[in-house]
Amino acid sequence: MSQTYFNFELIISDNGSTDDTSHICESFAARDSRIRYIRQTTNIGAYLNFRFVLEQATGDYFFWAAADDTRSSDFIEANVTFLESNLDYCASISKSRNEGGKFSPYWVGDRPLNQDCYEKKILVFFKGWHRAAIFYSIYRREVLIGHPQLYKPNFLAQDWAIILHTAKLGHMQRVEQGELLLGTGGISKGIRHLRNMRKRRIEYFFPHWELCMVLKEISKDFSLRTRIILFLRALILNIRANLMRLIHVFET
Repeated sequence: MSQTYFNFELIISDNGSTDDTSHICESFAARDSRIRYIRQTTNIGAYLNFRFVLEQATGDYFFWAAADDTRSSDFIEANVTFLESNLDYCASISKSRNEGGKFSPYWVGDRPLNQDCYEKKILVFFKGWHRAAIFYSIYRREVLIGHPQLYKPNFLAQDWAIILHTAKLGHMQRVEQGELLLGTGGISKGIRHLRNMRKRRIEYFFPHWELCMVLKEISKDFSLRTRIILFLRALILNIRANLMRLIHVFET
């Protein structure tokens, strides 16, 4: 609420909390008219909750603020200023890092997706496993309305799928002003998240099956070389997820 850009609305969707969240949020909302607090009666899942707050929003710009992330006070101003001056960009994010870590576009995943064609953007995005920080960009809200990946049941790496679609609609920038600090204790980091996202038998062997299907669809017009590269990188993502599961089994 201490952002240097003052004219915004904070929409809080309490996704079935069982602690003192409601009391804390209601007390803040009573003191600041920019806060709108809504409580879900049950936990509706991460991406249904993401979609809910998007559908509640009315501004020209929009971003998701994860519960364990922190933004510098100039985050909104820096990115809105960029978008206002660069109409061919549909999203913008400040440089990002993990809590206690260093800035690293490769590992954090906030590399600009502003290459001269869609195929190159996807190749850049799929250079290794990363946190896909660029998902937490400030977007032009119009590019997210009716977003096909938001209207699917929750699946593993759905944020990656959302980025794949958004990058086709315009460029995504990383500005040097401002900072996004990513929390490291979120539910998506644990083995439980892998288990909860599993919906079909094939996902025991290919946890990122749904993401692979999205990638197959968007890359059908890419060159053969690019499709082979993307296939191999997608295979590595699945192997990595399975290794995480095996490590957990041995540790327990």
